[in-house]
Amino acid sequence: MLVLVGSSSTGKTRACWESVRPLAAHGWRLWHPYDPTRAEAALADLGRVAPRAVVWLNEAQHYLGNQQTGERIAAALHTLLAHTDRGPVLILGTLWPEYTDLCTALPSTEKPDPYGRVRELLTGRTLTVPDAFDEEALRAAVLLAQNADRFPADALTRARAHGRITQDLAGAPALMRRYDYGIPPVKALLEAAMDARRLGVGLHLPQAFLTDAAVPLPASWEAVPGVRALRGSRPGPQHSSDLPQWCGRGTQDVASDGVIAR
Repeated sequence: MLVLVGSSSTGKTRACWESVRPLAAHGWRLWHPYDPTRAEAALADLGRVAPRAVVWLNEAQHYLGNQQTGERIAAALHTLLAHTDRGPVLILGTLWPEYTDLCTALPSTEKPDPYGRVRELLTGRTLTVPDAFDEEALRAAVLLAQNADRFPADALTRARAHGRITQDLAGAPALMRRYDYGIPPVKALLEAAMDARRLGVGLHLPQAFLTDAAVPLPASWEAVPGVRALRGSRPGPQHSSDLPQWCGRGTQDVASDGVIAR
């Protein structure tokens, strides 16, 4: 079992995928429990995992981070690893650092320990993925890019100075520029979503919630100062209900409006 720990867009999932691809030729199968929920699927079928199986726990906080189900899933995973007659099996997962801290922190003496089994399971089974390539990795990337398509070479051109190559390939800089140069109503919607997540609201934010939480829009789109200069002559959303569709447009579409420059 191995869980890769790293920030967003550092290549955790891709590294896991590349590591298991060769196993298919040797009769291994991949199982990703997700239906009806990730935790429910894992609890229902971990006892049925057969030899030569890869248990895919991408975004492992959905399996281990819930206090109601995480301990039960951790116990089932421990049982799977302990019973050698059920092997060989490979359990791969990914976690952001903040979720790793949540699941492995020692509780104070006067409080219950909600992640005791999870912490025991993860001990010695995590590997940190760095945020940036070091010099050795950059040199290797340059050599690989010589025989690859243009995307790695382009990413190296843009990101070699700071080494955040995987983030560039994942589009993170373009998303950040989209926020930094977003028109005021769109930024209001994005900031409402960010505030909701910081306050502990779940991953799935209803459209009505977001539009109500965003700063009220003016009756006329043209009333927003500077909007015409930002978006050129093409029309933008006219009402708060149009914002989710506007925010969901591709970055290339937004770039053509002059909101961001690629």
